[in-house]
Amino acid sequence: GCDALMYATPWFMTLFTLSLPWPTALRVWDWFVYRGTKVLFRVALAVMDLAAPYLLDACPTIAELLGFLLHLPPTLVAPDALVAAAVRVSIDERRIAKLTQAVERQQQ
Repeated sequence: GCDALMYATPWFMTLFTLSLPWPTALRVWDWFVYRGTKVLFRVALAVMDLAAPYLLDACPTIAELLGFLLHLPPTLVAPDALVAAAVRVSIDERRIAKLTQAVERQQQ
């Protein structure tokens, strides 16, 4: 399978500059400077939500999946669409903690 580190690391290390179209990356940066790191997680989850139909229906190979996630189509992640999707993301810290514990148990 495709490990999330294969696409999430470049997203976070470059603040999405290599994966998002420039106008969208600038919007994410503005929001990040204003609101902090939580924005990056919201954007990552929004990208996955917007990409879900392609990722689930097209059943791409790992190479196609990574190519898609590392170079997102501008039509999918237009600035307004991505921000709207990111605003809809609900991040509950207790839920994140539970999921983190579950992943850690699986890795043991």
